Amino acid sequence: DMRNPAAIADYVGDNIGHILGMNLDYFGSLGEAICAVLVLGSSIGVGVVSADINAAWDAMIYPLSVFCMGVIVSLVCSVITTNIRPVTTEKSIETSFKTQIFATTGLLLPVNYIVSEALLPEQFYLQPIVGDQYFSLGPFEAFLAVSCGTIGAL
Repeated sequence: DMRNPAAIADYVGDNIGHILGMNLDYFGSLGEAICAVLVLGSSIGVGVVSADINAAWDAMIYPLSVFCMGVIVSLVCSVITTNIRPVTTEKSIETSFKTQIFATTGLLLPVNYIVSEALLPEQFYLQPIVGDQYFSLGPFEAFLAVSCGTIGAL
């Protein structure tokens, strides 16, 4: 019976538990992904034989910078979207959501390019876990990898 306060409290508790559970799962996955790219960034060096400490530090900071810029751009686009296309009816939810998604993606791509060019050296080598062959990459290749993930999330 929906008039029973205990039933209402049970439903509210279930909904809060589901929402918190999903957010904690997402937060855990995000933390694991950031740790994984930090490990990957730690294997980047400027030279095959000896790595420049500054370039290695920039490579470690790069994934964190991409993440931080994503948070900032999302906040900016969220404010813009709530003022340009506020949700007034149930039908306008999808339009507002799509506006925010496309605006965030459109703004994040040039920001990621700037971060890639600013933090990564012109040429760096990625050491594979297995094998002796090094992969020679540059900031544009890192930008392309980040852009594929950004566009793929659409």
